[in-house]
Amino acid sequence: MIYSSFSSKKNTSLITSACLSILKKTKQSWKTVHLLLSLDEEKILDIFNNRKDIKPFDFKSISISDIVFQKISIISQKDIEEAEQLLMKVQKEGWNIAFFNSEYYPKQWLYLRGQLPPLIFFKGMLDCYNNNPGVAVVGTTQPTKKCIEKVEELVKFIIRAGAYPISGGAMGVDRTGHDTSIHIGGSTQVIIPCGVFHYPIPYHWERAIKCNKMQVISPWLPSAKWESQQAVRRNLFIASLAKVGCLFQPAHKGGSFRVAQEILSRHLPVFVYEPLYHAKILKHLPQVLPLVNDEGKLNYTLLEQALKKVKDIQEEPDKNLFN
Repeated sequence: MIYSSFSSKKNTSLITSACLSILKKTKQSWKTVHLLLSLDEEKILDIFNNRKDIKPFDFKSISISDIVFQKISIISQKDIEEAEQLLMKVQKEGWNIAFFNSEYYPKQWLYLRGQLPPLIFFKGMLDCYNNNPGVAVVGTTQPTKKCIEKVEELVKFIIRAGAYPISGGAMGVDRTGHDTSIHIGGSTQVIIPCGVFHYPIPYHWERAIKCNKMQVISPWLPSAKWESQQAVRRNLFIASLAKVGCLFQPAHKGGSFRVAQEILSRHLPVFVYEPLYHAKILKHLPQVLPLVNDEGKLNYTLLEQALKKVKDIQEEPDKNLFN
């Protein structure tokens, strides 16, 4: 299913294929796709149908459509056909697509302005999404046994409190959080750092997806392999969906540290467990709270207070997204 504001199923399919061809040809230039989508629907179709009729710029009266026209003139018919095949494969494998102006696009991402993905690929509809706060549960890919136990304990508390964990689907802390939530019947959300064709979904995740207990999102071209740049940007998307951050054994160069920075920048609570190396600075920031107390037990009281505090916080997206 493709979710958008376009007028017909045919036009939706054509414009989606056009966007996919641009992403593939331009190495995932979201800016070019946003320029295209800023135009009227008829203008988008007209530009793509006549993209070979290149005209020189009149720099005295240059328009957005002129810029888009120049950028997509390199798209060949073969590129379009490959994009159509890509779209067919995406839908055949059960993935949905949502454009940024559709109701199924994460509204929290509308704050990201120039870093806003123009469209996403996803599976699953969370039944808790609108009313409950998301908690970023992130950390090391090589957690200690004790760390894993704390992740499991935390996620069970999060679910009981009516919230849900958000993470990146990586091995270690991420997977432990997702799997624990599924095991006890809670909901969870995953933002992956690669295209959907390069992220095999476990069977028990598929079952949770069908029960509306799990959502997997990729903002990348379906054929995109894992890249460090995508992994870094993925952390911003995780953080922007969360109202509380819980970090397990974060390092200063890791994605967890970046998640903390983003959440703290919005003046929201962050909890940390055994930070490593220079990430130990988190322990000295007044806004960052210890995830466990002096006895090594979860700070249930502080966690409960934080979840209650953020539950009713309403963040309005910026109307001038790209200014």
